[in-house]
Amino acid sequence: MLLYQSLKSDSIPGIEKTLIAHTRPVAVGVPGYILPTNLDAHLFLNYREPVQAITVEPGAAFGIAKAVNARSKPATLMRE
Repeated sequence: MLLYQSLKSDSIPGIEKTLIAHTRPVAVGVPGYILPTNLDAHLFLNYREPVQAITVEPGAAFGIAKAVNARSKPATLMRE
């Protein structure tokens, strides 16, 4: 049984829109996914289901604060 079907996007910039159109989860980190030690970041999650848990590895690397309005604002990732 195939759980996920492969998708094709028309362009690299269109990958996120293609995933969202097919109800696949999309995560975007700003400024990226690898963070300098002196910088806060934001994680934008786009999925139809609410996030139930986020795990940080290693555990004390940074803290996570949920945005007040999770539909329009990102979670903030803060160094501890």
